[in-house]
Amino acid sequence: MNVQAVFAKNSYTLNVSAGANGSAAGGKLGFYRDYMKATATAGEGYHFVKWTDAKGDSVSANNPYEFPLTGDTELRAVFGEGYRSRVTVTVSETNGGHAYGGGEYDNGGMVRLEASADPGCYFTGWTHDGVRVSTETVYVFRLTEGGSYSYTAGFARYMTETGNGLPAADLEARAYYADGALHLVNLTGSVVLVSTIGGRQVLQFKAGDGEYPAALPAGVYVLSAANGKGKYVTKFAVKE
Repeated sequence: MNVQAVFAKNSYTLNVSAGANGSAAGGKLGFYRDYMKATATAGEGYHFVKWTDAKGDSVSANNPYEFPLTGDTELRAVFGEGYRSRVTVTVSETNGGHAYGGGEYDNGGMVRLEASADPGCYFTGWTHDGVRVSTETVYVFRLTEGGSYSYTAGFARYMTETGNGLPAADLEARAYYADGALHLVNLTGSVVLVSTIGGRQVLQFKAGDGEYPAALPAGVYVLSAANGKGKYVTKFAVKE
């Protein structure tokens, strides 16, 4: 029997450069899916336009541009003449994942924010000024006025029905899906959220004592229930 060793590259390089009338920073060596950040600064009388790749193709209009490194990458900052009103969008994240998309945007332009959960965690939603604005991992919206915007990507860790991380009083909480209904045990009074595995919310209700009719399409779902004492989270599958 012949045995052959196969090796894979585990580190990559981000090279950052700038065209005339500005500068760029952020180039460095990183490992696969390391969090990278490229920043461009326009010269006097000019504005940032976009990032292009080694072929000259457009990559992003975000500045700074944040992304997970998946291979050797070349970015070149392109600048245009004249001053342009820009709006700053700031993104942050709770423990359990990363948020991308923050930077400077044209007033009236479209913004694309993206959230990525760490292993063992799931995305709970985007909030702005403490208000949930989306449960989609990719959130796209148009800027309607100047100033600055701040958004936070929320994440939570999956917990098992054994009550890992829950107060002792909640150890017997259970939830499962059967016969077209959610069956809830010891969750009376809790606010229940049901989302797809991709983060799209499909149900929200206050739990009673017993079952909650719910005709859900086939798939994997995340159920979370909060009652002020703690939070119960579980996954369940709906089969065809």
